[in-house]
Amino acid sequence: MKVETKWAVIISILAFLLFNLEKVLGLHTPENYETWTLVDMTLGIAIFVVGYILMLREKREQDYGGLMTWKQGFWAGAITTLLLIPLSTLLVYIFIVYISPTFPVVFAEKNGMYDYNVDATGMFLTGHVISTILFGLIGSLIYPIFLKKSK
Repeated sequence: MKVETKWAVIISILAFLLFNLEKVLGLHTPENYETWTLVDMTLGIAIFVVGYILMLREKREQDYGGLMTWKQGFWAGAITTLLLIPLSTLLVYIFIVYISPTFPVVFAEKNGMYDYNVDATGMFLTGHVISTILFGLIGSLIYPIFLKKSK
């Protein structure tokens, strides 16, 4: 579980750095929302995919002696996802509360979901958790197909 923990931390930190880069570039404004969507989706997915692939390669080489079944790869990905959910959500929370507190409101307004009775931060965090679960499980199902090795 050492490899999975290491990569959950790396992926979370890279995503946090991406959020900060987006903020510095001025993408967290209503005027730049569409650009933010493109940048965040493209680079966010790239961080996620590359992180999972590198994690599975390291897991295969370090823990399984260069051989790995699909099932072993799936469980490594699932464990990474379970570790990634609270860690990345904590970093997203820190970011949207302390660094970019207006961004969840911009996000909600641009997606037609803003209502003064709705907590924009909570909605943003819920979306983050759901997307992490979905991408994590889908990645855990698919990536081991290409990274498994047998004798």
